Amino acid sequence: MEKACKFFIAMFICIMSPRCKSAHATDALFPGQALSGNKTLLSKNGAFQLGFNCLSPPCSEFIFGIWYVNSSTCKPLLVWAIPGMELRFGVCDINKNTYLTLDPWKSTFSLSYGNLQLTSLPYNSNIMWSSATGMKDISSSAVAVLLDNGNLVIRDQVNSSVLFWQSFDNLGDTLLPGGWLRPNGQLMYSAKSNVSASISSSLSRNANQPKEFTILRNVDCSTANRIHYSGTFPSWMDFHEDEYSLLLSSNSDLYVRLDSDGTLSAAKLEGCGTLLWSSLDSWQEISYSVQEKSHSKLVLFSIKSKLVLTAKAIGAQPPASTSVDAHIDIIFTRFKCAPWRTIP
Repeated sequence: MEKACKFFIAMFICIMSPRCKSAHATDALFPGQALSGNKTLLSKNGAFQLGFNCLSPPCSEFIFGIWYVNSSTCKPLLVWAIPGMELRFGVCDINKNTYLTLDPWKSTFSLSYGNLQLTSLPYNSNIMWSSATGMKDISSSAVAVLLDNGNLVIRDQVNSSVLFWQSFDNLGDTLLPGGWLRPNGQLMYSAKSNVSASISSSLSRNANQPKEFTILRNVDCSTANRIHYSGTFPSWMDFHEDEYSLLLSSNSDLYVRLDSDGTLSAAKLEGCGTLLWSSLDSWQEISYSVQEKSHSKLVLFSIKSKLVLTAKAIGAQPPASTSVDAHIDIIFTRFKCAPWRTIP
């Protein structure tokens, strides 16, 4: 606890002090160099920081990731992180966290042979994460740089236009200004786990409908308990389309985030997360599939009409259909792991 407190105090002083930022931080990590403890990379504009921090002080667990720190009034905002084991390896373990949490003083983030990697002493110095870019022909020329838009890249030291890897191609749950969404595939993910339930969501977009998105929500890691629904980004959101991607304008002051419950939202970067838009306003269910055990309690949700029904059933089968007005699509989730609202 004492070590965690010292770490947080040191991080807080550096985040709040421009002098500390300019005197001790760099935006680049060269071969053989490493980050550990409270050492960080800082983008040249001072807006983004790569290193260990925590979501809610006082800190007991630390996450290694990219943080938006360009605010004197808001706490650091996590915008990219190394996911937990169950997300990286596809293993459903409800005791794991969404993000990989480690001891900053016993963990090392380094660039070795053109490969970014995170190792941890408590895990026998095993590689906990890797960019998987290690190649002999780039090992000596590669450098990792945290750009002003929050994109962490591995690029050539001489020709900065030659990129070997970038975090914008490996999205977590957040899309930053200047970032992009590729069509036809999983683009963003988010997950939440506790002792009773596991909930995850992923987002993809349709190449034929630029501003249309589809979200898959998965409860308890069951292939039979998945929900698909679609929505559309609002017209005022500053997206631009190229041949392959939907680009969020680099001049935008908002970011897009996918929550574990499947909600997609847009908020202001410099507004301490002030909400500007939520997919709850426009989504529609495409399909759902649920298999519940006889002892499960069911909570029924209506997305289209925002009408909420509740049911506690033992041994009941999901109804084939329900008519309220024209038609209401209903989503079934387990009572204990429904994050959307609390049912007494």
